[in-house]
Amino acid sequence: MNKQVFQVQEEQLTELAQFLNQFKTDIQERMLNYQMQVDDMNANGLPQETYEKFQAEHIDEVNAFVQRIVSLIDNSSIPFIQGNIQRMQDMISYNQ
Repeated sequence: MNKQVFQVQEEQLTELAQFLNQFKTDIQERMLNYQMQVDDMNANGLPQETYEKFQAEHIDEVNAFVQRIVSLIDNSSIPFIQGNIQRMQDMISYNQ
């Protein structure tokens, strides 16, 4: 393979890493919006018992899923991508 092929692969991997970082930010922001919506409903008349049950059985569980996704991206996806970016950079250097 030639240098250009490795450069394209490096660019694509970099874009994927950027996408995943933005995806993490987006889902964390959506989770905060979800929490705020439920808090607003509570402040506007949702019974406290219903709020607490919904919080414990739904919000907390969804938040745990979101945090698991963020953790997988941080601990698995991003390191995998970074390793491949480094390999592409090594191949680019080798093919100069």
